[in-house]
Amino acid sequence: MGKAQGQRRKDEGQGAKDCWTGGKESCEDVGLMKKVSREELHEAVWASPITKLAAEWEVPAYGIAKACEEMVVPRPEAGYWQRLRLGWRMAKEPLPPAKPGTAPEVVIQSPNRRAQCADAPKIPVMAKLTAPHPLVAEMKRNLQSCEPHYIFSVMDVSRRERVFRVRVTRGLIDRAMRILDAFVKGVIARGASFKAVDEWGLREVALGNETVSFILSEELERRERVARNEEEKRSYRWHPVIHHSTGRLRFTIDGFAPGNCPKEWRDGSRYRLEDKVGEMVESVFRVFEGIAELRKVQRREQEARDAERRRAEVELQRRQAELALLRVLEEKAQAWAKARDLRAFIAACEEHLAGAEWGAKWLAWARAHADRVDPITGGYLEEEGAKGT
Repeated sequence: MGKAQGQRRKDEGQGAKDCWTGGKESCEDVGLMKKVSREELHEAVWASPITKLAAEWEVPAYGIAKACEEMVVPRPEAGYWQRLRLGWRMAKEPLPPAKPGTAPEVVIQSPNRRAQCADAPKIPVMAKLTAPHPLVAEMKRNLQSCEPHYIFSVMDVSRRERVFRVRVTRGLIDRAMRILDAFVKGVIARGASFKAVDEWGLREVALGNETVSFILSEELERRERVARNEEEKRSYRWHPVIHHSTGRLRFTIDGFAPGNCPKEWRDGSRYRLEDKVGEMVESVFRVFEGIAELRKVQRREQEARDAERRRAEVELQRRQAELALLRVLEEKAQAWAKARDLRAFIAACEEHLAGAEWGAKWLAWARAHADRVDPITGGYLEEEGAKGT
């Protein structure tokens, strides 16, 4: 176990004074920031994906995207990094001149996430589970009717019976369900619902077309086992490691979860999960707000890509029309040169046909053909003038 991780486990909720070197809780308790110049930001976003850059700088990815927009710093288009990994030669867009009044540096802020949700209304957890929500009641029945996993000790609920993602030992079923019931009712009271996201009916918090995933789990203690005899060791259910209950619960908002809010709570020295249900509900809705903001950015980027694609299509059509006109011009120039040569030849022949009875007729025929070949006498210039070329 690393030093930072051990410090987090030692005292839950105590943030290190220096949030750049502290654990996860310290980064949530203290707002982080990154100060960069336009040039540094431009180099950084073209050196690695924004998500990777956000993890390195410990600031939100949408904050980097917003800083690029404010500082007029171009970013790689969608699919850039995938094509680069496939070996394509990708051009780096140069940094354009700054707009008048643009600051030389920008501060990308990671707000104080814990403080933002600290004022969330408290949601009480009942001392005894009475009149639970139907989904919670179903989840409790499924947990009580199954057997513990032979390695992890948590109740081994099948996929078909998994209403929520809950992983607890038998002794914590009642407490977990009371917390879950308060959370579910708090979410519904705020206008959200619970939507099945797979064919077996697993529920996630839903608001509009978006969903937020969460898990309520118990922290387990890993212990090594020694087989009592060879027969037990040969059993398919025997494993050299088994996990035991610690009695500590943890609630996590996982998956795709943008937004300035904490994403994890666990039983610690300063609080228990029962004290933080209000914050959990508030954070879920902060995540929905983050998703909405991200969708807006994605829509703006898509609109910019569509506008660029339409501009490229118009430019391509213009170039194609220009090339067509140039081809016609060159063809007419060749026809004019041919008509000129024909007239020169006809003039030379006229000297040899002096006095011939059929000469005048032939000369008239030849001159008419030269006029037909000549685009100038054939009306080419008048046609171009009518088209407004």
